[in-house]
Amino acid sequence: MKLLSAPIAPLDVITRAQLEFVDVSRYGAVPNDPSKAAVNDAAFASALADGRTVYVGPGTWWVSFEIYLPDSVHFKGAGMGKTIIKMVNGSAQGLNVVTNQYNDRQVRANYNRDIRISDMTIDRNAETSVEGSGGMAAGGSGGCCVALSMVKDCVIERVYTRGGVWNNVDIAAARYVAVDTTTYAEGPSINVVVRDCVAVDPWMDDAFTCHFSRLVKFINCRAEISDGQYCYWNTNGFEIDEGSIDCSATDCYAYRFSKGFQAKGHSNTPGDIRTVFTRCTAEGCGLSFAVESTNLTGRDLRIVDCSSLSPTFYGIHTTAEGPRSSTPGTGHWTEARGLEVKNRDGVTVERFIIDGGDSASGNNIMLQDGKNYTLDDCRISNVPVNRTASMDSSRGFIQLWGDTSENFTVRNVLCRTALTYRLVRVAINNPGTPILIQGIKAVGNSATESCVNLWSAGIARVDRISQSGYASNCNVADSYDTGWASIVASSGYSNQSGYDLLARRIGDIVHLKGLLTKTGGFAASTQYSGVATIPTWAAPAAGVFFSGAANTASYGATFIVTGTDITVRTGNGTVPPWVGISCTYMAG
Repeated sequence: MKLLSAPIAPLDVITRAQLEFVDVSRYGAVPNDPSKAAVNDAAFASALADGRTVYVGPGTWWVSFEIYLPDSVHFKGAGMGKTIIKMVNGSAQGLNVVTNQYNDRQVRANYNRDIRISDMTIDRNAETSVEGSGGMAAGGSGGCCVALSMVKDCVIERVYTRGGVWNNVDIAAARYVAVDTTTYAEGPSINVVVRDCVAVDPWMDDAFTCHFSRLVKFINCRAEISDGQYCYWNTNGFEIDEGSIDCSATDCYAYRFSKGFQAKGHSNTPGDIRTVFTRCTAEGCGLSFAVESTNLTGRDLRIVDCSSLSPTFYGIHTTAEGPRSSTPGTGHWTEARGLEVKNRDGVTVERFIIDGGDSASGNNIMLQDGKNYTLDDCRISNVPVNRTASMDSSRGFIQLWGDTSENFTVRNVLCRTALTYRLVRVAINNPGTPILIQGIKAVGNSATESCVNLWSAGIARVDRISQSGYASNCNVADSYDTGWASIVASSGYSNQSGYDLLARRIGDIVHLKGLLTKTGGFAASTQYSGVATIPTWAAPAAGVFFSGAANTASYGATFIVTGTDITVRTGNGTVPPWVGISCTYMAG
């Protein structure tokens, strides 16, 4: 037998590098006994100080304080539902169950790296918690089943979480900041993968979330509110929040949340940037997919191959934050939505499915107050055929709306439900913005409603409408109408009493009429002379020429509208003493 070339070191001098695998039970941890929580706290800390892979065997392991994971550790259980780590009754609400070693809820210099958590259940036991220090009140990531704060290159996989006081799983920067829409938190978490995980029944906030972080990926994860439990309106299945960049959810599922999937920024934080939801499904949620921000700070979001199934507001509580309840609320929203987008810059929704919805909640799409929105290839089926009681009579299933909305596109929509109201309604009061409605196929059930309805100051293009059962393809009878508005006469001219110069825009068509009288101050000129300034909403896309009347010794006059200026030139080169205008043209 060959002898070892070096003796084995005594246990007290073995380094952590030599202890690749340790079992917490070897350090005195005891399962299935709540009275041993303090013993387990110490045993977990000792094992994590020694091992690279720290194994927690089957059983329920009660703890009374946070478990801190150092760099380059694999915290591993025997499987979801087999290994259960549970916070004791009566714990302070700010405590996490599992977090990283440096998470002191403060801005700090050092990252934790290369942490892996797998194959276990983590129960925050929020229902028995009491108000205490730490967590959200201290500006940090607290009250969670798992909270990773200011980490890099970490993985959470095959972990079942339940009952986070705030969030079940939170990937965040060193500390939350809420200053303004341009200030980002220091120490963002970077490159964190959460896959094959389940998050059930968060108490006050979200199942899966990230804040001020980058490259966070939720993959094949499931978020649920249990049947018989009811959440508050700020509770999300998956959330990409304030200042997060290049984060995503792929092949994920949310069930019975206030919002299934949300990407946003608050009024005092930046929005998310380049978020992507791919092959995700929200079922039974108040808002299936909700994306919003302030000052258009949320940018360049994509929703691809996603589905909204049977959205409903039933049971959702009206308070923003509050403990999950076994008593249903009255419903925060008056209508459920498959998709809601507002105050964003750049949203693309491709191959989106909406199926189901109850008659009280309804189901619809709202695109509101932003710019560069595209909804392309949307399939609608089994939705309520009537408007809900809360929807005004002008509303459509797909609603484009807002005074600041800019550059909206809806195309390739197939609706298999015979709606009794409009499929698409455009109500955008932003002069000149391009709007494209194209490739709509629907079966309606209304002798008075149109398939597409326009009430818009934008430049709308509507084509390739294939429908049956509606009164018409597209109705612009009640389109955007400014009414007659006064035009400002240029210096040297004034409105003729009883014949004021006026402008009116109805849809894309601008009408001008009226009579101006020269008040003096001009020399003869062969060039065009400015006579009036029109409102910006009346400006054409390009210069418009038209003939008009002018009292210039029987010579006619030629007018041109360029931008907001009206100029005139007479045939004999003189400045006319009066000018009569009556014309119609397309707005720009």
